[in-house]
Amino acid sequence: MKLDKFQRGASDDRSNNRVVVAPAGSGKTSTLVSSIIEDLKSGIPASSMLVLTFTNQAASEIRDRVSAALSQTTSPDSDFDIVESDLTVGTFHSWCMSVIREAPSLVGRRDGVTVYDDQDRAGILRRVAENLGVKVGNRKGPDAILNKIDQVSKKTLTISGRALGETARLAYSSALRRHNALDFDMMIEGAYQIVRLSLGLPSEAVQHGRHDPPMLGLPTSVYVDEYQDTDHRQHELMELLRLEGGAKMFRVGDIAQCIYGWRSAKPEIFSGLRDSDASLHTLRINYRSVPDIVGVGATIAGHVGGVTDVSGFRGGAGCISPVAVVSLCVHRDDDFASEDISKRISAAIKQGVRSVMVIGRTWGDLYPIESSLKSMSIPHRMVRRVDDAWNSRLCRFLVSCCRLVLNQFDSHSARMVSLWPTPLSSPQYIDELDAAGQLNARAVIDGLAWGSSKNRRSNAFKSACEELELFNWDTEDHHSIDVVRFADSLLSSIVRICPDGDTGDGWSSRVSELLSMLNDWRDRPSRNKRYWKRSSTIRDFVDWWTFRRIQDSNEEAGRESDFTVSLGTVHAFKGLEADIVHVVGLEEGFWPRRGKSADELEEEKRLMYVSATRARDRLVLHTSGHRQAPFGNRGAKVSCQPSSLIQLLPVNRQSMRDVLTSIDPAGEYPIMCSKKHDGGSIG
Repeated sequence: MKLDKFQRGASDDRSNNRVVVAPAGSGKTSTLVSSIIEDLKSGIPASSMLVLTFTNQAASEIRDRVSAALSQTTSPDSDFDIVESDLTVGTFHSWCMSVIREAPSLVGRRDGVTVYDDQDRAGILRRVAENLGVKVGNRKGPDAILNKIDQVSKKTLTISGRALGETARLAYSSALRRHNALDFDMMIEGAYQIVRLSLGLPSEAVQHGRHDPPMLGLPTSVYVDEYQDTDHRQHELMELLRLEGGAKMFRVGDIAQCIYGWRSAKPEIFSGLRDSDASLHTLRINYRSVPDIVGVGATIAGHVGGVTDVSGFRGGAGCISPVAVVSLCVHRDDDFASEDISKRISAAIKQGVRSVMVIGRTWGDLYPIESSLKSMSIPHRMVRRVDDAWNSRLCRFLVSCCRLVLNQFDSHSARMVSLWPTPLSSPQYIDELDAAGQLNARAVIDGLAWGSSKNRRSNAFKSACEELELFNWDTEDHHSIDVVRFADSLLSSIVRICPDGDTGDGWSSRVSELLSMLNDWRDRPSRNKRYWKRSSTIRDFVDWWTFRRIQDSNEEAGRESDFTVSLGTVHAFKGLEADIVHVVGLEEGFWPRRGKSADELEEEKRLMYVSATRARDRLVLHTSGHRQAPFGNRGAKVSCQPSSLIQLLPVNRQSMRDVLTSIDPAGEYPIMCSKKHDGGSIG
């Protein structure tokens, strides 16, 4: 594997605690993979290695690259396949889930534990609020519902004397225990406590009685990608493995790319590693972008707090033209901006450009551009549309059925099955069962109303369940059922008994679309088909579906497809790149948003850095004097000033004053960078 001297220094270092600072485009994945290969050569068994990422896409890429490297460095008759199968490569959440499945009783759960996403959490908290007499209105997110309960709590106490907020949280935890379920935070915490027990340390996980330490096969070598995205508990878990478990640690990251503050990621975690006694390496050559884009990224990063000064950071041999290829476009309003961007994209496609990204701070920044592209018949894809399809009511119905196959105690999913799309059972019946702690899949099936002419779909569902012998928990391998076969059998049986003619809502066409999506999900190849294929059991699908928004935010964005043009948010395109990148929505109050704290403003700068460093050959930034008003004021336009983030760019000072003081004259301003970037700083 060919590496530069900085990558080779990090890869060949055999220290027990390695930290690698890897700016955008500097080849961090190659360095990480090479380190794994070198450790395998040194005699470390693959079965004792753990490679952690934050997305499935990153995990599959590392898995592919390791497999390809092994095939090149081993002889044909070696145990290459054994090494490959023994190596654990996955996401933080999938590994924590595997730890909990080894000993669920230690966190008060049974086999088949379910993990709830934010929509599930919100549904449970909404019922908790209703039971407490708190009206939450149209609040959708779990945090918003809890905030409302806390607001009421300041004025009201429950009969027991507890604050409503405390009562609500206890009720929520109790509900998840009854449902044999966890949320994301509980899952990370549970894995942490189980690992403590496995290491012979005291743990709060032991709730009742004494338990023997679980016999977990803990790793002796751990490799973590994108370490700047860890939260405090994830970091403590890694430190637990290192300090108490004696594991060797290889951690790679970049403070300038820490953009998940809403997930509790803290840049000071990674900066703390740099200041520790770790063996520190910095990758200093960019292999992605032309020099001017490298310079712009370095200039932005130089304004980000906590970044390491690497003034020698430079473009590598892969960079092409040294011509200035970064510009700022000032538009009179967002309609002009959308039209201009569409024309630029059309011209680029005619010139044979392979890939174009349009990046916005929010999805709302992208809708006008999507409309303009459609009007000009330019093929494109809006990444969010695919995620919306996975979150459809039909798909959630299927996921709830899958969860019940795995976990008969999941009364939340039983409720979802019972009440969708029209109540399969009376809501009062469901509430009575839930209050009595008797709501489960069997109760749902037994309670379905037969003979109702208004609810033929409930009859169809019960008939399909009986015909297919679903929800038979005496079968030990129920978790290994293929999800495509399961969905096809269940949904097709319902369609056969209850076709569109009975429902009039396009039921069969929506079922066909979902089955097509499932087949595509199962058969979607990795780059290296020889080495990896997605597992498609019910459990694997439910895990992927549950975690997709936190560990697959850019899987669809990174797919190879016939579309040259992709639209998405900064988070959707993290870790990806394109020949040409348009960054839109650079208006003050929108990016950065109003009312941000100092820490949040730092993250806005990091979002800007990540956006700019997606570009290989051309970067165009856009700001408008007027744009669509936020929060549902459809059709209304508001006057805007260019974003203060533009001041981070090395644009001509006189031009900058023109831009910042008046939107006239609108036009395009080149952003020039010298080949030497004085004081340039990268992550």
